[in-house]
Amino acid sequence: MKILSFANQKGGEGKSALTKLAAGALSMAPFNLKVLVIDADTQGSIIAHRNRDIATLGEDYEFPYAVEFSFPDKLPELITKLKKEREYDIIFVDMPGRGYGDDINTLLSCLDVAIVPIAKGDEDADASLDFLENLKRHNEVRVRAKYPKLELYILYNKFDNTSNAKASVEIFEAIKEDFGITKQILFLPLREDFQNYSPKTNTSILLELKGKKGHKEDTYEAFYEICKFIKKRII
Repeated sequence: MKILSFANQKGGEGKSALTKLAAGALSMAPFNLKVLVIDADTQGSIIAHRNRDIATLGEDYEFPYAVEFSFPDKLPELITKLKKEREYDIIFVDMPGRGYGDDINTLLSCLDVAIVPIAKGDEDADASLDFLENLKRHNEVRVRAKYPKLELYILYNKFDNTSNAKASVEIFEAIKEDFGITKQILFLPLREDFQNYSPKTNTSILLELKGKKGHKEDTYEAFYEICKFIKKRII
């Protein structure tokens, strides 16, 4: 079992949406993994969404993946309990929209894998660079404590072919090894398929797009490759 998060200290990078999309896809065909999402954002958007679905679909509805809420300071205790129970193949932790200070460091200490979604734009790049510096320091602490390093990966989210987007990629490709990142995942396109798709807790973006032609086919392939990448991280 691995603990994974789409993590960034900046809001608006797609952390919660990616969490729900990936959890739905990996818990259903063709992956069929046992997935838990822990909503560690004090705003509780994922747990609120699940509660609305329960109100609509009923208490007996079998959701493809489970959802729990945890305050950041309670997460280590919950993770320890879940690791002993070994009920899930993968646990996603949904991080706060904006994370700083002790809470973010507590959350990071619980993770095995952090995928940093980076969107185009100078402001996004600066905030993401700050966060990567924080992750680098976090891994230095892990090394001194003789604890396995946090696996770090970059996901270029909401990507298009504009010069602004390409400039962001060039920045991070040039410096990623300084932060212990030797491999990017993939680009996720800025597509209406994601903008118009509501990542409900009982649906999968892969099932929605499979077999569709045109740009929908490209979007399907991109997200399918990311799901395969995540699955490899937990074997």
